[in-house]
Amino acid sequence: MLFLLTGPDTYQARQKLNELKAKFRREVDPTGLNLLTVQGAAIDESALSHYLATAPLLARRRFIVIEDFFR
Repeated sequence: MLFLLTGPDTYQARQKLNELKAKFRREVDPTGLNLLTVQGAAIDESALSHYLATAPLLARRRFIVIEDFFR
């Protein structure tokens, strides 16, 4: 599943992101081991494919946040 949070209202986008992270921790991975946040400006194609291909650790899903992906 892919969520794209964009627009001029960064406050509400950040609030929604925090809600999604909290739901992930509550329902899927309470430890947060499968929750990853990376900066889009500092990531290259090989690193991105590595993050997306890595299997989750002791959970059924991973949650990857890429901030400022289109910059």
